[in-house]
Amino acid sequence: MQLSIPYLTTEQIIDVFNVTPTATAIHVGEDAFIQIANDAMLSIWGKSRDAVINRSLEDALPELKGQPFIDMFKRVWNEGITFSGSDTPADLKIDGILKTFYFDFEYRPIKNTEGKTICILHTAVDVTDRVVNKEKLKDAAEKELALRREQGLNEELAATNEELAASNEQLMIMNEELAYARENLSLLNNELESRVAERVKELSDSEERLLQAIDTAKMGTWRIEAETLHLSVSDFVKELLGLPLDKEAEVKQILEAIHPDYHGTVLKAIEKGLQNHEPSDIEYPIRNLKTGAVKWVKATGRIFTDHEDKPSEYSGLFMDITERKLEELRKNDFIGMVSHELKTPLTALNGFVQVLQHKADKSEDSFSTSALGKAYNQIKKMTGMINGFLNVSRLESGKLQIEKKNFDLETLFAEIVEDAGMLQSSHKIHFHIDKQVQLHADRDKIGNVLSNLINNAIKYSPGGGNIDINCTSVNDQLVCRVKDYGIGIRAEDQEKLFDRYYRVEGNDTISGFGIGLYLCAEIIRGHRGNIWVDSEPGKGSSFYFSLPID
Repeated sequence: MQLSIPYLTTEQIIDVFNVTPTATAIHVGEDAFIQIANDAMLSIWGKSRDAVINRSLEDALPELKGQPFIDMFKRVWNEGITFSGSDTPADLKIDGILKTFYFDFEYRPIKNTEGKTICILHTAVDVTDRVVNKEKLKDAAEKELALRREQGLNEELAATNEELAASNEQLMIMNEELAYARENLSLLNNELESRVAERVKELSDSEERLLQAIDTAKMGTWRIEAETLHLSVSDFVKELLGLPLDKEAEVKQILEAIHPDYHGTVLKAIEKGLQNHEPSDIEYPIRNLKTGAVKWVKATGRIFTDHEDKPSEYSGLFMDITERKLEELRKNDFIGMVSHELKTPLTALNGFVQVLQHKADKSEDSFSTSALGKAYNQIKKMTGMINGFLNVSRLESGKLQIEKKNFDLETLFAEIVEDAGMLQSSHKIHFHIDKQVQLHADRDKIGNVLSNLINNAIKYSPGGGNIDINCTSVNDQLVCRVKDYGIGIRAEDQEKLFDRYYRVEGNDTISGFGIGLYLCAEIIRGHRGNIWVDSEPGKGSSFYFSLPID
């Protein structure tokens, strides 16, 4: 079985991009809107990230107006040609002061498979020191030459023929010195050329690594404007969904490509992002509207603010995770198959134990009765674990179906409470529901949730005591609470309790694989409900879940 590839997260990719020593930015559109810029480029511009991102180059750097760079970007975008230059002067306003800098730069169009420019890769190296030093060397050589010539002229005017001979000798010395200076200048030029060649190679390597990372990651971008709610996606996303590249994407088309079971999840994530500024990270299957190919994608997003800290857009990345997801599904299918096969011998073993237990009761063999009772309890625990793994496999493979029907909630809860009470005589279970409720949900799975929460309450209050179950209807929601007075849960563990395979440290003496609460959470979420916990170490825990009544 192959291992899943550990893909970089969005934040990790951006972090790698930001620390690249070569000043790099990516622009989109004829007006060179700045989509991303690393720390080195922001340092050259003398601007903060919030001051330039998603603004045109002329808007972000108004001092470039009248300089040739804006027109160069337009030609790169419209004609698909590359502009580059060495020792090129540019006037930039740093800390409010307009200064002249010199750069080696390149504006390179990045094209899709159809030859259409999708963005402009902008790289730059600040060579101001190199240009200034060259000018200083040139001025120094000229001044030295002029000084020596002036000295020679003064000696010629004040001297006789003997002085003329001396001046000739002096001129020879000057020629030797000039030859030495030329030799030094040649060595300096060779060293500068070598350094420039090294920098050019570094730039080329950095550009190649960046393009390789973007291509390998198989990702695109999307954005929703905060005020207008206008949606736009990159060509990569359009190709993945099977949308026309020459038209703007429509929400209706995108939802048509997304599997219907995930429409609510996607829309809810967008709503939370725009209204509550919550980041999103969701995975769901899509179907290409042109080819019909089914793939899995991962969409991440967060809110971005303008210079006044007001929400400007909700945007993020769109990645193809089909290979990793298919590997997970194959793994879950394997776990489901193994779990299913284990149930058959366990069922037979359970039957044999019950037969032996019946014979031991008849023969009044107390030792065998006790031992077989313990074996029966262990078989039940193992059966529960296997059922849990099987349900996890079905859930993640999309085979755990929610079959809703109308049923009386109080009757179901009374059955679960009675079964739990028969198995545990050391705890007293109190149940109360404020009024009769007809719930439209999956009766068996809601029963599994309540049974799991009651069993957890029993396990984590080993000293016995009361377990209180209360259900209250509030408007169109039913809120249920299962409260114990046991060991409690630390605050740092409460947020992870509903994660798959998570177990609280220090509870190794209590059996389980950490899948019960994970399944409870997924079942409740499958009913469009919520589940949460409130606990304090040493004072017990209260587990809540809410369900829509209608």
